[in-house]
This record gives sequence, structure tokens and C-alpha cells, in this order.
Amino acid sequence: MEFLPLFIFWSLRFLNFSTRTVFSPILPLIEDNLFLSHSEAGGLFTSFSIGYGLSLLVAGRFASAWGYKRTVTIGFIVIGLIYFVLQWTESYLAFHIIFFSIGFASGTYLPSVIPIITETYGSRHWGKAIAVHDSGASFSLFAIPILVTFSLHFLQWRRLCLIMGIMRIPGHSGHPFRSNPDTYSI
Repeated sequence: MEFLPLFIFWSLRFLNFSTRTVFSPILPLIEDNLFLSHSEAGGLFTSFSIGYGLSLLVAGRFASAWGYKRTVTIGFIVIGLIYFVLQWTESYLAFHIIFFSIGFASGTYLPSVIPIITETYGSRHWGKAIAVHDSGASFSLFAIPILVTFSLHFLQWRRLCLIMGIMRIPGHSGHPFRSNPDTYSI
């Protein structure tokens, strides 16, 4: 079983899941910035969940038409661009649209990467490969809030979102599909 592709899949899962975990430490700052109540701020996660759920329902349909690798790449690029837009977002409605969009874009990942993993590894390794891949989400749940909380001592939350956006642009992050989304360039 090859470990380099598995590490790349794990890293992609870590980054994809971080779209959910990055906002937990900065949500109080968003609340203060927009003068929101706790329930209004929680509503932003509802928008994220609706976008994510809708994306999971339709991603399989267009991922097979676009190509799975291309869909993963496009999802990461869109998330990166949305994080850039977040820099200038000032209204509550715009934050709902942003959270919905991030949820929708991150929902394209899972239905697309599973076929890539099963294509990369033989059927006897699928269980191990998918289990290691999914552990990236658990590690993100633990590590991202700690990293974000630490980073907030040095950066404003909007600058942190800018860094999160840069991490998702294929040419800057060592993304495995950087040159041609239909072939691996590992």
C-alpha cells in the first residue's frame, strides 16, 4: 500500500474538514464584529449545513460528469475564493451566503474522493485507505481550533481566513491535482 497518496488524501480530508472547524474559535469575534446574538451566529452554521447537505445530494451527479479529480480541485478553489471574499463581508445576510457557499463547495469533496481512493488502491486495501483518510477529519476537529486560537494572538480573524483561502489554492499548497486535474502529479 503506497503511503504518499494516502498522506495526500489524509491532508485533503484534514483541509476539507477544517472548513467546519475553523469557525468555532472565531465565531465570537464575528458575533462582536456584526453585533450578533448567539442564536444569530449559530444560524450561520445552519446555512453551512444546508449547503453541505445539498451538495452531498447533487455532487455525485456532476462529479461523474466533470471527473472526480477535477471536482475535488474545483471545490478547493471555490472554498479558497470564498475565504478571500470573506475579508470584505460585513452584513449578516452576506455571511449566510458565504457559509452556505463554503458548505456547498466542501460537500463536493467526499463523494468525489472515495472513487479516487478506490481507483488508487486495490479492493483489499479500501477499508484501510478510507479509514486513514477519514482520520484526517478527526484530527482537524482537534487541531484546527487549537491552531486558530493560537493564531488569533498574532492575526486578526479576517487575515486568518485569508491564509485559509491561500491554503486551498492548488498552485500554492502542494495540491496533488495542481497541473492536470485528470492525472496525479505526486
